[in-house]
Amino acid sequence: MSIATNMSLDELIALDQVPTLPETAIRVIQVAQQADPHIEDLVDVVRTDPAIAGRILMFSNSALFGLRSRCSSIEAAILLLGTRLVRTLVLGFSLAQQTKQPNVSGPWFRRLWKESLFQASAAEIFGERVNPAEAPSWFLGGLLQDIGHLAMLNVFGDHYVEHVLEPQNSRARVELEAEHFGFTHVEVSVALCRRWGLDDELVNAISTHHSRTANVSQPYSTLMCDGLPGAACCSEYLTKVATRLDENRTNVESFMIGAFGITPVELSSVLADVGRRSTELAAGFSVEIGNLPPCEQILAKAQSVLVNIAVENHLKTLTLSCSPGGKAVANKAISSVNEDLSREKTKWLDVESMLYNATYLNDVLPTELNEAQSQDKLVGLLQIELPEGVELDNPLRTIPELSTQELVKLIKSHVRPSDQIVRYSSSSFIALLPGINIDVLSRIAHELSDCLNEQLTLSSEIDQKVKIGGVVVIPAGRTAASSDLVISSLQTATRQAQNAISQISMLAVIGKKTQPLAGSAAAV
Repeated sequence: MSIATNMSLDELIALDQVPTLPETAIRVIQVAQQADPHIEDLVDVVRTDPAIAGRILMFSNSALFGLRSRCSSIEAAILLLGTRLVRTLVLGFSLAQQTKQPNVSGPWFRRLWKESLFQASAAEIFGERVNPAEAPSWFLGGLLQDIGHLAMLNVFGDHYVEHVLEPQNSRARVELEAEHFGFTHVEVSVALCRRWGLDDELVNAISTHHSRTANVSQPYSTLMCDGLPGAACCSEYLTKVATRLDENRTNVESFMIGAFGITPVELSSVLADVGRRSTELAAGFSVEIGNLPPCEQILAKAQSVLVNIAVENHLKTLTLSCSPGGKAVANKAISSVNEDLSREKTKWLDVESMLYNATYLNDVLPTELNEAQSQDKLVGLLQIELPEGVELDNPLRTIPELSTQELVKLIKSHVRPSDQIVRYSSSSFIALLPGINIDVLSRIAHELSDCLNEQLTLSSEIDQKVKIGGVVVIPAGRTAASSDLVISSLQTATRQAQNAISQISMLAVIGKKTQPLAGSAAAV
């Protein structure tokens, strides 16, 4: 039942309706957070609660670990899981048992738990990439960062549903919470975690998980305070894409690709892994979250939808920018943009292959460079040069057949749906990748090179390999780099790739200067 909403955060935290931890969980936290925790001490604490001990033993034998032989004792289970993961599981078991609601709010409890498990799984994956030993702490952060949602739903009931969870508008939940209750679920989550004695790094990361954005121009993050907002973006996307395939995933890409080095070709499989882990966690925690649809199928369909949307948006934007007055065209011109687009589409796009042409690149590149300069963002470009003798769509060639559409599909599978693929000549393609840093650009190039060489079944000779040149444009000075400089630098990098051991070469364009990127030129 809902209670009065005119209460302070301290008053809410003191209520019986908010989640609390049993004595066993408190003692587990204390042992796990010692500078040098002893497994024997943890075993002794867990044994005092047979229910928790049984669940830990069951969890250690679950599909998440895929052990060949089963753990038969709590000692073996805790030794396998480690102190940090045991801490996480004990908190998860305890909280799951306290947030089962049979009333009208029950569906929302299931949805919020699903979101929390998505977040925990994504945070764990990010943590594994940074430092596997830290992954359980990242998992716990993802699990607890929205525990305030469950607490506020438990206390305010239908009032919280009506004013925060159900509204279908662009306002964030934290805004609605602050307006109706005077505090947010983030503040509740932080207060509960401090009450339970969790470490400062975890609490501080939770406190900023709705206010931190990914810095895609920097090397990969090693911070939990970047992992938790990234996990929140993954959860939001997976929740929405199940019913809306055209859901925007820019924020997800920024964190996963920019902050944690997950290349576009890996992105869908990582998101699918988040869904798989969440299903297994729900069973392990005995939390009802409903049937999750198969993520692989949904994400594959979403990828195709997003590619088509991106093409339409690119062409509409270019149509407007080429209209008299540019983006400041009159409403009349804006209303007729679709008519202009249908008339001009073939000027820039091969509709059958859905490939842009060189004219499109010449028209769109200055806009991309100027926009990146004004926003202090990077622009990445790759040129993929097929070796001499590879003729696409030629049924008479001796090299195994590969159509243009098949090749384009391979290239597009290695970049984001919003990236732009141009057929620059009969044997070369250019990918325009705004906001991609050199680390990710280089990894994309190597993955794409390996894939294309394998698919084309080319000779092992260097001159019979796909060549890939790359350029990252770094804003400097007051004006953007010219299109001519960027294209000439890209062609230089591609020529240098002919002598590179891995057939890949990278350059940087900084202002009006071009320079090799360390370790990326001919000696790669």
